[in-house]
Amino acid sequence: MRDSDLELQRWNSLCESDRLSLSENLAKELLDGFRFIEIRPYSLGNQQNSIASFEYQSSIFSLIPGAEVTLGYGGGFEPNPEQYESWLETVECELPLEDDLNEYIIGHTTALRTCNIKPMLIEVNSHEIGLERISPDEPVIQKIISEYPESKEVEVYKQHRVIRNSDSSIEAFRVVAKTHQQVAEEMISQGFRLPTSDEWEYVCGTGSCTLFRWGDDCPCDCYPIDDKPDWIFHRVRNAFGLHIAENPYNLEIVAEPQILRGGDGGSRIGGGWGYFACWLPLATTFIDKELSAWIDDDLSGRFVRWVYPLNL
Repeated sequence: MRDSDLELQRWNSLCESDRLSLSENLAKELLDGFRFIEIRPYSLGNQQNSIASFEYQSSIFSLIPGAEVTLGYGGGFEPNPEQYESWLETVECELPLEDDLNEYIIGHTTALRTCNIKPMLIEVNSHEIGLERISPDEPVIQKIISEYPESKEVEVYKQHRVIRNSDSSIEAFRVVAKTHQQVAEEMISQGFRLPTSDEWEYVCGTGSCTLFRWGDDCPCDCYPIDDKPDWIFHRVRNAFGLHIAENPYNLEIVAEPQILRGGDGGSRIGGGWGYFACWLPLATTFIDKELSAWIDDDLSGRFVRWVYPLNL
């Protein structure tokens, strides 16, 4: 297979049978255990792509075509009246913020740049670092269950977590401290790697130039973690078939150790900021440079998604 076969514009211009043939042939070249599942269209905002899906050890991966793309914030966002009013309410709360919304966004997003992104397979869903599944029958887990009989989810001293599902089944985990180096080395030993920050931004925004991957709009009467049946754009798959940047608490690590993407760790929601300010961390180009000071050696509780590089 040629690298040009997996260039985004060319890939989308192929007929369905050609994409199917390329995907089936690619599956034969991948790590043992990968299998091709399907090709289906995904659309969100102003982007639409035909994406091939693969499975590996119960994880689903999207085949991401490569492209030369413009990443970063270009300064073209114009807030609607509700967004601007929500921003002013946040500023009036005596927070140390700029009155100029565009200046604030520029200071909390990546710089405009051109990047050449290579094709890759990347996990559709991120997963939490440091959780090791254990039996609910373990004495320590039984003790937690008895002490918290009504709780749906309990974490005790960042050592054990118990989740009670809707069908009353119990999932139990041991929380294990892991460093960035440990996570990266574990992935490399299995033939995978972390996404770079540029790759993460590309797969999140899928080439859209809007503030969010779905457009420039967002509700200004709720937070991203609230249930709002008529607003689900941040929770549906993007145009690459990924669930990404859905919850500002779920920070994802990337190849660069001092960078976190996909949110702000919930600091704005926890700090009582206005609604629009709390949606901003889900912007494709958002990056909180102040977070780097809070990244310690233990990455448990952060999130990660695995990349399988395609050396075509």
